Formats: sequence, structure tokens, C-alpha cells
Amino acid sequence: MKLARPATRSLWVAERRGISVFVLGGKVGAPGVPKAREFRTEAEAEAYIAEERTKRLADGFVVVDETTGLDAPFTLDGKPKPRAALPARYEPLAERVRLLVRGGHRDADAIDGMIDEMLAEERVATRLDGRRERRAAMTLDERVKDERFDAAAEQDARDAPSKVADALREIARAERAALRRRAPPVPDVNAAIDRAFAALEREGIIALQGAGFDQSEGWEDANAIATRMRARGVVPKGSIFFNEQDLERAVKGEGLHLTFGAYDGDSGEIARTVVAALRAEGVDATWNGDPNQRIAIAPFEWYRKEPR
Repeated sequence: MKLARPATRSLWVAERRGISVFVLGGKVGAPGVPKAREFRTEAEAEAYIAEERTKRLADGFVVVDETTGLDAPFTLDGKPKPRAALPARYEPLAERVRLLVRGGHRDADAIDGMIDEMLAEERVATRLDGRRERRAAMTLDERVKDERFDAAAEQDARDAPSKVADALREIARAERAALRRRAPPVPDVNAAIDRAFAALEREGIIALQGAGFDQSEGWEDANAIATRMRARGVVPKGSIFFNEQDLERAVKGEGLHLTFGAYDGDSGEIARTVVAALRAEGVDATWNGDPNQRIAIAPFEWYRKEPR
């Protein structure tokens, strides 16, 4: 069965477990019920491909192109890859991994490292919660003599959560695969923010995206750059940035808030300059004039394929 005549390209769609596989130029041996279409022209075939891709991505499917190599959850022979089980209590970590990938400010290696850090923090929190529950029912002597606390800590150290880490990394890979095949939104607000920040840097304002985890760490990053600039004889006017907490909220569609400040002069002038630069690029940015309030960008569709 051929998709286009007399063109040589073909399209098959095979569905299994909520996954849609698109293959150009040959059929993948994936299990499931295949669906085929025939078209008179290559143009009609390409239009169908584009429509089906958009529809499937909107429904949460994964699109796979054989010419670039099959992505999870299929192996090269078309069979589903075994998925590591992820206990329900780790779902908040899974959601954070998805947000990190969509945010586009961490590469694959960095996210893998963060997965290990998040799991280590979760293990410590779980152990402490268990200790508090046990301590509440113990007398003072029982607390002193109880060796289960140390035993629990040693067990945590021995039980490296490799299966959970594998499952979280699989989620990250699937998210990256979906992003690679996603078309940019219109308007592309992220691209507009990039242009505005580049213009601000040319005006002597340090402009950072995804700086630190919170405002305190964001200022540490900005001030470190300011120190290096002064060492080169360049005096920055001020800084503007959003941190990783801001980034995660923006990815979830809650809008983006920007922190600003002046190194010498009026912080309000920095804010007005930033808002003007953003609006010049079509970004819906506002500031109420209060130096203690941050600049707000209205909710938009976050789009960043690759780490910047």
C-alpha cells in the first residue's frame, strides 16, 4: 500500500498504548493495528502528515521519524521498549522533570544530574518524616536506644533508586522527542524575549534567563557577571532576570515575572527600559511603577526546543 503515487515516499501510522508512530520511507514493524492512506499526489500526502502530526501531538502522542532514528518508547525493530515503573509518590518529581525539559534552559546531562539530586533530597525527606512519626510514640529512653534510625539511614544509602532514576530519565527523553517535533507557536514570545534581552545587554543591562533557583541565587549569578564586567573596565547599569521558579510557572502557563535592579542610579529607569524593550518586540509586559514590584509578562505559550 502506497501513500503517494507515483512518489516513492510512504506513510504508515501504527498505534499501540497511546503512541503514534509516523514513518517516512518505509514501514516499521510495530505491533498494533496499522492504518494506511492513499493519496494521488505528494502534496496531499505531505498535508496529511502535517495535519496528523499536529493532531497527535495535541493529544499527547509521540511522533517518530525513521529517517532520524526511532525514539522512545520503540526500539529499532519496532517493538516497545520496557518502561521502568514509577511509583505514584514520585509523580511530583516526574512533573518537575517535564517542566525542566520544556523550559529549555538545561541540557540532557544537566537534567540527569538534577534527577539524582532530586531523588537524594526526596530520600532524606522521607527518612526524616519516618523518624518523626516513630519518635512521637517513643519515650526518651526508647529514642536513645532505638537503632532503627541508623539502620534506616544505612538502608537508604544501599538502596540506590536506579529504577526510579531510569524512569525519570525516560520521561525526560520522551519530552525532548516531542519538543523536537513541535512547531513554534504564533506569536513566538520566547524568541521575542530573546531579542529584547539581547537589546538590553547592548545597552549595558545584564539580562539573564533561568538565573539561579530563586531570586537570591539569581542575584548571585547577576552580581558575579557584574563583578567580571567591572574587572574589564565595563560598568553595568543594572540587571534583569527570571529564575528557575519563575521559569517553571511560565512553562505551566502562569505568566513570567522579571526581577530588576540598578547598580548605580534609578531602578525604576531600568524597569522602564526593560518594559520598553519587551513591548518593542511585541511582548505583553507591564510594571506598576513600584520598585518593590516585579515586571510581569502576561501568560503565553512557552516554546524552547534546545537549551540556550
